[in-house]
Amino acid sequence: MIFTQFNMEDALKYNYEEGVEDGVEIGKEIGVELGKELSVIRLICSKLQKGKSQEAIAEALELAQEYVEKVQAVAQACGYDEEKIYRMLKTQ
Repeated sequence: MIFTQFNMEDALKYNYEEGVEDGVEIGKEIGVELGKELSVIRLICSKLQKGKSQEAIAEALELAQEYVEKVQAVAQACGYDEEKIYRMLKTQ
C-alpha cells in the first residue's frame, strides 16, 4: 500500500495561484470587451457631435440604428461622457 503525503499548505497555495490566474484572465477579457464598447460609444458620440444622422452613423459603423438612438439619448443626458454612457446603457 502506498501512501501519498498530502500537504494542505501546498494544496491551498496551488488553488490560490490557479484562482488568481483565472481571475486575471477573466479580468483581461472583461477589459477588452469594455474597451471595445467604449470605443464604439466614443465613435458614435464623435459623429453625433459633428452633426451626422443616426442612420449615417449606424451604416458607417455597421451598427443597429436602435443602438445609435439609445447612445444618443443617453449621451445628451450625460454630456457625452463615454464612461457614464456605458454605465447607463448597462443599467437599462
